[in-house]
Amino acid sequence: MPETVQSTATRATHTALKKSALWLPDSTKLLSAVSLSEIADLADFNVALLVLDSCRYDSLAKSETPLLDRLGIRPALTHGSYTLPSHTAFFSGYLPRATGDGTPFYDDARKQLIRLGGGRSRERNRYGFLLHAATVPRGFAAAGYRVRGFGGVPLCAHDSFQRFFPDGSFHWFGGSSEQIWQPRPASVFALNHIDQIVSSVHDSRYFLYLNCHETHAPYDWGDGEQSPTITHLIHECAPLWGCKAPPGLGRCPSDYPIGDLHKLRQAQINAASVVDRRLQRLVEALPKPLILVVCADHGEAFGELELFGHGLAIPPVLQVPLSISGILA
Repeated sequence: MPETVQSTATRATHTALKKSALWLPDSTKLLSAVSLSEIADLADFNVALLVLDSCRYDSLAKSETPLLDRLGIRPALTHGSYTLPSHTAFFSGYLPRATGDGTPFYDDARKQLIRLGGGRSRERNRYGFLLHAATVPRGFAAAGYRVRGFGGVPLCAHDSFQRFFPDGSFHWFGGSSEQIWQPRPASVFALNHIDQIVSSVHDSRYFLYLNCHETHAPYDWGDGEQSPTITHLIHECAPLWGCKAPPGLGRCPSDYPIGDLHKLRQAQINAASVVDRRLQRLVEALPKPLILVVCADHGEAFGELELFGHGLAIPPVLQVPLSISGILA
């Protein structure tokens, strides 16, 4: 059977084994979330929010991610089991929460990185940015930042998603929700357009959002055809995706290869490694100083409770990676 969400001890051991892998130049100065939280005014920082769509925490923990290892990744709980509610929370100022962690910005009960005005008041030392608009991207625009968004999954093309952004500030690279299980061309992935992304923000303070959907089904990254094994599993299990049972059935029947879904999880693990390599170039090229937030909107079930996909509030769907750090020139 596929692995369940890792225990705290297992996660700590795995993280320790990967500590030696670093990928930013040694001269790069990094600020932890604690150090960032001690800066009285963050107005000089640019902000980038990079979302690894559908990437569960323990998939990222098993992948080869030297950049994210150096920045630091923690398990956190997201606020939604699929893309739209999670992003509604993000763009309201509520990132995934490392509940009980106590670290500023990771645990927003301690200190919130971005807060929208109009709600309950908070002391100045309990938030980083205070924005005055209906959404975080619109709030940064109102504060004089250049706002740019790039993606991603087909939902990014819908009005329900683009309404989060000022008009004309979000670019979708294409793809079809009707062909979700087909191999995807390289052109649909935001991280294959780094020059375009960097040039869009190079001469201004900016807020940047990227939807990185290499880790979303079908867990490919534009390098060509899927393997026959992955193609077969996708064909057989696609009716279950979204944590659904086949029509007319209350449980997954024995003739569905639910026990083989760990192979699809391995495809997601491989995709996360590709994302890390692509992020390296982006992070090096983006103007600094930069507050970089990397997280997932939700995870994915790969056979737990005989379920596949997301859309249901179960641990492998709700536990996601979270990284918050400052990067200086």
